[in-house]
Amino acid sequence: MLEQLSFDALSTLTPSALLMVCIAFILTGRLIPVRTHERELAARDQQIVYLQSALNTCRETDERRTEQVSELMEHSRSTTAFFKSLSTDADQTEE
Repeated sequence: MLEQLSFDALSTLTPSALLMVCIAFILTGRLIPVRTHERELAARDQQIVYLQSALNTCRETDERRTEQVSELMEHSRSTTAFFKSLSTDADQTEE
């Protein structure tokens, strides 16, 4: 688009028209330097890798926590059943 506009045409533009051209360049991404764009893409890619590894770590932690809770629930059920049987045995011996 810049190649299409000659310098003579730019000198005849009003300030509002020049502003509209600049806004069009911004919206189409032509005012961003290539190095800046590549740097931002690289930073985004690094953040994606970091977030994926963090998500995997959280999933592994959640799986381990679920296994531990399951084991603890088995023990608590056994203990509860044992104490209930003791209380029913004690009630039966008192009668």
